[in-house]
Amino acid sequence: MSRASYEETLKYNKEQYKWNKEHSICVYCCNEAAEPGRTMCFKCAEKNRERAFRYRQENIEKKRQSDRDLYNRLKSEGICVYCRKRPASDGRIQCGVCRGILNQRREKQRRENGIIPEDMRGNGVYCYVCTKEVENSGSKVCNKCRETLRKNVAEARKHRD
Repeated sequence: MSRASYEETLKYNKEQYKWNKEHSICVYCCNEAAEPGRTMCFKCAEKNRERAFRYRQENIEKKRQSDRDLYNRLKSEGICVYCRKRPASDGRIQCGVCRGILNQRREKQRRENGIIPEDMRGNGVYCYVCTKEVENSGSKVCNKCRETLRKNVAEARKHRD
């Protein structure tokens, strides 16, 4: 096929696709009506879904190995494994920007799970040890943890030389 005829075919295919799409006809088989809000009929969409599923299943191990190789290469070169742009810092695998983003995401997730952040512990409202609310305002630990800590300190003093 010559270059000119290939370009004409390509142009025709684009026009055919656009026309089918505008008239809600399946762009794949050009025989049946497309599903509402879609460009393919149900049969073609199902075939396409199955084909994509088979392709992923056949190539999943190859993709995992490729990802592992890329990760190891970036790590050995000292490049951030998340953004793949900036150099990793402080002997870590990510740069400072990505580390900050990850820390924010983890902090948000901890708060959603009901875990009080470290900087709010022992502030006079929450116990530093168990993170429950403190009975005595201004104290860093609750009464229960205070008694446990006193017992532990007394036991430790018995074993001092």
